[in-house]
Amino acid sequence: MVECDAELKMKSAKTAMLFSRTNTLLSIPMLLTMVAAQNLY
Repeated sequence: MVECDAELKMKSAKTAMLFSRTNTLLSIPMLLTMVAAQNLY
């Protein structure tokens, strides 16, 4: 843990939110592809 000011915390929270949403949006097609691949054979 590192001491930081409120401005840096807000910037880091925004970056974390964007990465989290990107991860969610990319996970959905991956999961659908995994399910579809199981049903092909």
